[in-house]
Formats: sequence, C-alpha cells, structure tokens
Amino acid sequence: MRISIGTWFVADSKENETAFPQVGQRSSTLAFQDVYWRCVACFYVTSVANNPHARHVFYTNTHIRHVDGFDMQGLFDRLGVEVIQLPITYRLPRDKARSWGNQFYILDIIKHMAGNPSTDKFVILDSDCIWNSSAEKLSSALDECGCLMYTLGNEEFETNAAINGITRQQMRAALNDWQGTSTPGASAEAEGVEYNGGELFAATHAECKVLASMIDDLWQWQSGQPDKKGFLEEAHFLSILYAARGYKTSTANPFIKRMWTAFKFNNVEKKDLGIDIWHLPCEKKSGFRTAFGQLADGKLPDDPSRLSAYFAHTMGIPRRSTGKFVADASRKINEKAQAFVGARIGLRAG
Repeated sequence: MRISIGTWFVADSKENETAFPQVGQRSSTLAFQDVYWRCVACFYVTSVANNPHARHVFYTNTHIRHVDGFDMQGLFDRLGVEVIQLPITYRLPRDKARSWGNQFYILDIIKHMAGNPSTDKFVILDSDCIWNSSAEKLSSALDECGCLMYTLGNEEFETNAAINGITRQQMRAALNDWQGTSTPGASAEAEGVEYNGGELFAATHAECKVLASMIDDLWQWQSGQPDKKGFLEEAHFLSILYAARGYKTSTANPFIKRMWTAFKFNNVEKKDLGIDIWHLPCEKKSGFRTAFGQLADGKLPDDPSRLSAYFAHTMGIPRRSTGKFVADASRKINEKAQAFVGARIGLRAG
C-alpha cells in the first residue's frame, strides 16, 4: 500500500503573528519564514532520497517563492512534490496562545487527508525533520496500529510538569469533561493523559477519517467555554484525541527522536545514527541553513547513505565537529550582540 509523506508551512500575517522562541522573530516576517522554507527544502530532499516510491505532498496557505535566490517551486517539480494549497482555519485567540499560533494547521491537514483516499497511509512531520532512512518499518507499524504516537514520557517532562502551559492532569480533566466521563479508579488530578509530540502525525486513511470526525467537537468544547483549558498547542489537542481513541502509546518512538543539539543541552547518542527520522529543532538557523546553501549550489550528495552522512556531519550528530562548534558559537555570540544593540536602541528611543 502506498504512503503519503509531507510537511507544511503557514505564512502568518501581521494580524495573526505569534512568537516562535527557537527562531526569535515574529512569524509574519520574511526572515522568520525563510528559516522554515530552508527546512522544508532539506526535508523533501532527504525524504525523496530515502522514500522514492512514496507520494510526497506539501501543505501551505501561501504561494511558493524563491528563498535566497533559490527556486523552491523548481525543487518541488524536480522531486515530484505535490503542492496542496489549504487555508488555515484553526487558531486560538492570541491572548490564549502567544506562541506557536499556527500549529493547529495540522487539524486542517487531517481533515483534508480524511477526504482524500488516494493513499492508504499518511505521515506528516514538522519541517525541521530529516529522513535518515526509509519509512518501511514505520509503514509496517501503521498497518498494525492504525495511528502512531511519539510519546514523551517522564524522562522528558516530569509527571506533574506543565508542558507548554498544560499538565497531563489538565488534559485528562479536559478529556473527561469533554466526553462527560470519569477515569475509573483514579481522579483526574492523579492520572494524566500521555503527552505525544506534535512533530509527527502518522495514521491510516481509516483512522484519519475517525479523528477528523472528532476535531470540531473537541475544538468547540474549549472555544465555546472560556473557562475551559485543555489545549494550547496541537500536541495537547492530538494527545487528547489519541487518548479518546485508546491508541497504544510510544508506537512511533522507535522511528523518530527529538534531538536537542544546543550548547546547554544535548541528548544525542551514537545509537541515534540508526533512527529513521531526526527532529532537529535547534538546527533551524544553523545546520539547515548550511545544508540549504549546499543544495542551492548543487553540492548535496544524491546517494541516500552519503546524504545521511552529510546531514549527520552538518547537524552535529552525534557530536559537533570542531568546525561546526566554531560556527555555532560565532552565530550565538552574534545573535546576543544584535539583541544587546537592539535593546540599547530601544532604551534610547524610550
């Protein structure tokens, strides 16, 4: 059975922009959006190399443009990526969600996939992911489970921690209130909903249809009652849906890892070189920019194994090279200097 693989990009306007802390700019600016376009290009280069027989789709609410003089539409044409123009209809008010405001676009995508029976399985990832090997094992897991969950347990977030503003216990309370049920043998305060990362959505077409049919009901539960608080980001929302469906947790964990490559925190291990999908949030402005420059110059390898080796070196997997260390440190110093100058100018203007 054929599988569809894709990512997405939303161009925010000044009126609906929000903050994305890792990028450090407002989401309506071209400089911000270029960061994500570079990631998108690298995503498809690696996916097509490793999954040449998959259908590749790109969801967006905007036109395809040139980035750093590079023709993104030309790249999509060469790689066989199908562009799907889709408006974003799910947003929380900005006084509720001041960060990551366009992440609920995945709900529009799920609904679109539910109405599109052209493929049997769908994998949608954040654009700052790269494919290190094929989707073959992940596809087999989808046949077995129907929907895969990338579960981030207590090793990532403590049991009672607020995860991007919502605790697991608050998600459980939201699920119970939404469905009008209670948790047998445990209070909502004691048993939480497992938190599943929003960087991956993977489901069969049949499960897409079921999940799509539940979206508006859960959305209205919160938006229709201002005192209700169950989700502030797409991962909260999807985690509640998954719990309602009773999916088995951690089923995507063998295939993907959120790899932190920051100076202050690095969770990458040598064995991660064997993970199929690398999610690299800290590399948006560094590793992805370097790789995009090589792509634009026509210097990326075509062979999947050599391409994976290139991205491992460029992203610092499992550890930074000396050259990358120096480049990353220089970028950090420059960013802090610019922020300091900006703050000084702001003080003088005030």
